[in-house]
Amino acid sequence: MKPIVRINEEENIIEFLDERWYPRNDKFYVSITHVLGASFPKGAQYEQWLKDLGANAKFVAERAAESGNKVHHGMELLGSGIKAEWDDKKLDEAEWKGLIAGHDFLETFVESIESSEGKVYNDKEEYAGRIDLVAIISGERWLLDYKFSNGVYDSHYLQLAAYRRAWDLMYPDKLIDNMGVVWLRARTRGRDKSEKVTQGKGWQLLDPKNNSTYKELSKYYDKDVYELLYDQFLRTLGTWRFLNPRAEPKNIIYPMNLQIDKFIKSEKK
Repeated sequence: MKPIVRINEEENIIEFLDERWYPRNDKFYVSITHVLGASFPKGAQYEQWLKDLGANAKFVAERAAESGNKVHHGMELLGSGIKAEWDDKKLDEAEWKGLIAGHDFLETFVESIESSEGKVYNDKEEYAGRIDLVAIISGERWLLDYKFSNGVYDSHYLQLAAYRRAWDLMYPDKLIDNMGVVWLRARTRGRDKSEKVTQGKGWQLLDPKNNSTYKELSKYYDKDVYELLYDQFLRTLGTWRFLNPRAEPKNIIYPMNLQIDKFIKSEKK
């Protein structure tokens, strides 16, 4: 998440806001990603991956997050019509391949972009987040999230469901038709010949409505898959609030300018 900075010229201070919170209506709304990261498990596969890494787990996880941020930034440039260029001091081969995959997705399937890196707020539930992309594909409005992780987890789909509800509340005249994860590290070799899955070399568009597990749960609970995921997000949000009843932003405040008086040369009379 990009840092949020507020400048107060009256008090001559800069306030760097806690990245887990978004200012809204004289309140602070908790970040969707923070809630899910703190209160929803990524699953046995992810836990096993961390266990296998052993003492290196923290370093590798941090490196993976850094790579994800680089690819996200590159995708933001591409979605804005700005050229993304190879720089061996900033990108490694895997990150560049991720951007090549993302370029293929945008170039081939996206007709137009309505929002890139836009903030959304749910005033009823008081949470917020930043959406990677809202785009038109085959005449339908898609809410999309880029992932450069080794896998796509349940928490990623809950994240999308929370974004979708917030967007729909903010823009009732531009409701989301579909949502999905654009996985930029997929093990795909090219287009799906059956055309049942939207994909290309190194990328895949994953709509939770096509997930077999979610289909079964949808039948069991008699709910649309998207609503099912949103309900689970609300339960997770409730768990987070139960465990953090006094949670509040930890903002850092700095002066706007610095000067050392004793080094100021006095004017000659």
